[in-house]
Amino acid sequence: MPYSKVVRDDLLGRYSASLPDTSRAMLTSHARAFLSWLGDGEPDGAAVRSWMAKMKKEHYADATLRQDWGILRRLYVINGLAWPFRRGDAPVVREQEVYAPALDPADVKMMVDVALGREKRKGGPKPDSAHRAYLCLSTIWGLRRIEMAEMREEHLDIPNNLLFVQTAKHGRQRYHHVPEEIWPYLLEWSFVTPMTVTRLSRLFGDLKEMIGLTGSPAEEVGWHCIRRSAVAVAFSIGLSEPEVHSFYRWKRSSNNMALRYATSRMVGTAISSPRGLWGEDKMVDEKVYSLHPFFRFWTGG
Repeated sequence: MPYSKVVRDDLLGRYSASLPDTSRAMLTSHARAFLSWLGDGEPDGAAVRSWMAKMKKEHYADATLRQDWGILRRLYVINGLAWPFRRGDAPVVREQEVYAPALDPADVKMMVDVALGREKRKGGPKPDSAHRAYLCLSTIWGLRRIEMAEMREEHLDIPNNLLFVQTAKHGRQRYHHVPEEIWPYLLEWSFVTPMTVTRLSRLFGDLKEMIGLTGSPAEEVGWHCIRRSAVAVAFSIGLSEPEVHSFYRWKRSSNNMALRYATSRMVGTAISSPRGLWGEDKMVDEKVYSLHPFFRFWTGG
């Protein structure tokens, strides 16, 4: 039976409704491109194979193929369509295609200095409260872009000096202790106004202009480059793997049992904590703040 435009629109509508607001537009556009290409054809396994073959022929990167594979899988499952593939059938991202740069800590420091007015900007707009607040989230706690987009006013617990992070990528939700010196940069923005991932990308573009990071390499530098740099520095200053996993909120490993046990929450008669900030979390936070240079970029230490 041919799939009419009305039916295709229904498939797309159900898929789009299942997505979070922050990524709906981008993911829906990929699904729409597939359905438009498919026309009135049958959305079956053969259609997926043909679409993947088409993308390979057009020299799309492995990561893009993998992303579209995941999009199509969700599109099919949400609409009750048969997905005749197993986990190992997904496109493989070849190691030589993995490009995951980290931003030079000197540039991270320059961004903070320019955002705080300690150093004159080399271009771009004048830094404002949004630039400072999101740069603070990124440099101190290594928030991912989607996590920053989901940050809301209610996630700031001022009386208890806590920040709640709704962790992405199935990672661990976590409260962080907020040092007194950092509150002004969060409160001046307050997170009352919703922030989209698109606007966050523009904010980072502003920050790159402010420090003169332009040209070809700059096009591939985004918020996650700060997270990678922060993690690399965390290891270089002697933080342990369990401490890094805890602070940057990675999902507890089901394969590495030693790491899984090392990041378990402690319980006992002497352990208590406000609103889910467990004793070991606070100790990890305090250790990171005492050692990590990205924190001292903000405090002037």
